[in-house]
Amino acid sequence: MPLARSFRRWFPWLVLGTAGSLPAQITVVRPAVPDAGSQPRQVLAIGSVAAPRVELARSAPATAAAIERGLGWLLARQQTDGRWDCDGLDDGAGRAVHDIAVTGLALLALAREGAAARTEPRREAMLRGVHWLALQQQENGLLGPRATHDFIYDHATATLGLAAAAAATGSAEAGTALRAAVGYLETHRNPYMVWRYMPRDGDNDTSVTTWATLACLAAREVGVEAPAPAFDAVRQYLKQVTDADGRTGYARAGEPSSRARATEQRFPPQHGEAMTAAGILCRSALGESLADDGPLAAGIRLVLAKPPSWEPGAGKVDLCYWFFASEALRRAGGAGRAAWTDALQQALSAGQRDDGSWDAIDPWGQDGGRLYSTALAVLALQALYDVPALQPQPAAPPSEPEPAAK
Repeated sequence: MPLARSFRRWFPWLVLGTAGSLPAQITVVRPAVPDAGSQPRQVLAIGSVAAPRVELARSAPATAAAIERGLGWLLARQQTDGRWDCDGLDDGAGRAVHDIAVTGLALLALAREGAAARTEPRREAMLRGVHWLALQQQENGLLGPRATHDFIYDHATATLGLAAAAAATGSAEAGTALRAAVGYLETHRNPYMVWRYMPRDGDNDTSVTTWATLACLAAREVGVEAPAPAFDAVRQYLKQVTDADGRTGYARAGEPSSRARATEQRFPPQHGEAMTAAGILCRSALGESLADDGPLAAGIRLVLAKPPSWEPGAGKVDLCYWFFASEALRRAGGAGRAAWTDALQQALSAGQRDDGSWDAIDPWGQDGGRLYSTALAVLALQALYDVPALQPQPAAPPSEPEPAAK
């Protein structure tokens, strides 16, 4: 019996409701702490009104078209079993062990276009992706195998994708898998602290912690309980690893982003501020103010000093950094965001291929392949949507039985 089916058989109380909708007794909850100087904003921005997307199409039609082409490319690359195949292209990039992660990223990119109508191909693609992830889930909630030393990245990213798909489709299968996946994140987290590669090994780092935190916050937005002690620990940890200049370190204050030894010289981490941007995003999502002239404001200045630039020969392409920073600056607003978004649009316009994808030419492209690169490029551009402050979401799609995933 597949592990996912066994899990649902023996733990039926984890089922979130009838197929096709979140259950009536689960209410969508939002971060409760307001951000001084600006209203809090959603982690996912799923299912919000269409106005932000319409406005981007009016004000920046080339960027809106780039998003559409990127999403079209992702849709066309989904496998018949529902996954996105990390190493399935002919460019030699990507590793099959990361199919879990790129499937999560693809789901997130598709879902951030908002609630999907039943007739949309995007909805069917999300449901198929959710079904594949659910079948990979182990009895302890882990998504995929524990096949690499950094398997937790794949799990956390896929958990974020499940939360997004649950918000955009109302899928009960997504909700069931999401709740178990969040449960695994808590068993992996260090007691009284945050996350790194191995379960409860006493090590912590900002990179893993960012993906895990975003996954837990997104789960909370769709009514799946995430442990409050984890959020308290994240706040404490990120303050500890942020220095007086506002730079958030990888594992210690002021430390640059991590690189695989084989790529460190090709992609100098000093070209970006990925961990600083990640820290700002998480801390603001957890309710900390971006209005005060403190460490977060200093961190924003560091980020703005290193805008996107499509210079692959100089090792300056860093799509993960651009995504984190674009999301952090969406929360911060101000004139600095306008300059960043101009640079982002120019960089990603220069890098997009005729088929709508982006090449795997950043620090992690050889791991995630062109699917990783394209999903993150789309996600960074979607951060240009001017998402309104938190407000009631539109109702989930009607709770009819879902057709079986194909």
